[in-house]
Amino acid sequence: MKKIVLILFIFSLSFSKEQGVLSSFCLSGANAQMGESIRNCAKMYFDDYNSKNKNKIKFSVFDDGFNSDIFRENILSNLGKNTFVFMPFDTANLRSIAPKIINKNIIVFSPVYAPNFLNFSVFKGVIKTFPSFDYEIENAMKFFIDTKNLSKISIIYQSGEHGEEAYNSLAKALINRNLSIFSSSSYKRNSNIIEPILENIDLNSELVVFALLDRISLEIAKKLSKKNENIKFLFLSSVNPIYFKELKNAYVSSFSPVLKEDDELLKLYKNLLVKNNLDEKNCSYNAFLNAFLVSKIFESLNFKDSPKNLVINRANLIINRYKFYEKQRIIKFNGGKIEILYEN
Repeated sequence: MKKIVLILFIFSLSFSKEQGVLSSFCLSGANAQMGESIRNCAKMYFDDYNSKNKNKIKFSVFDDGFNSDIFRENILSNLGKNTFVFMPFDTANLRSIAPKIINKNIIVFSPVYAPNFLNFSVFKGVIKTFPSFDYEIENAMKFFIDTKNLSKISIIYQSGEHGEEAYNSLAKALINRNLSIFSSSSYKRNSNIIEPILENIDLNSELVVFALLDRISLEIAKKLSKKNENIKFLFLSSVNPIYFKELKNAYVSSFSPVLKEDDELLKLYKNLLVKNNLDEKNCSYNAFLNAFLVSKIFESLNFKDSPKNLVINRANLIINRYKFYEKQRIIKFNGGKIEILYEN
């Protein structure tokens, strides 16, 4: 009998196990660039991982066209038992699946934006690697106002709950310093009309904060810079910093780790970019790092279907072990190289 059990155990070890990662992004329309960059880099990592390991990670990606109803349908129709919903990037999308998160039917891993409502304990099933707007903007203002003595702060934000939360967080940080928002303009999601935005931003602004997607932000900043070359631009941490490499006076609030050139993970990232013929502008470094974290979480669970609370606890342990997003930095490109101006 013991021999039979041993044989069955050894036999079971020969089978590979599989866990799922599920994403729904805007992969079409005016705002496709951000969804594509997350998909490209996560897929790049998972494909490489699967080629080197017996146990596999199935990465399924769907296009929602930046529509929260389609997002919800994509997610709820394709969930597995322990499937991670990977890096959703709009507050309305998170709202659309909130009941399932509260009931612990869904585990969300690393939403690109972490709205303040996620701080409530009922959202324990959302595993955050990025901070809230309140935290990020308050620390950014410590640099630009408290250190650099700027006072004319404007904001361009996406219409809807996501952008309004960024607006409110900036207003709060400024009120704490006896200041108010100098000028503001909102941008309608899925639109590519930017002229009305330019008309609403005061050209005497010293700093314009962007709570928008990469491509649109860059176009708007370039046009504002032509009108006043002294305006500084702050892009919040969801963006790909490489996208703004050539833009004068561009600053990025970043939580991504600054890895040394000899770091094995950074070497892998660069090698896979070449292998997959991907440009850094079209590949989210944060998505690569988060895909790595997901693989380590599954490994810690031996790729077994596990109780949700155990999965959540292991995920937080892995995040704390690697500490990728422990520090906030304000970075600027100087001669094509990243310069760290502030670290908190």
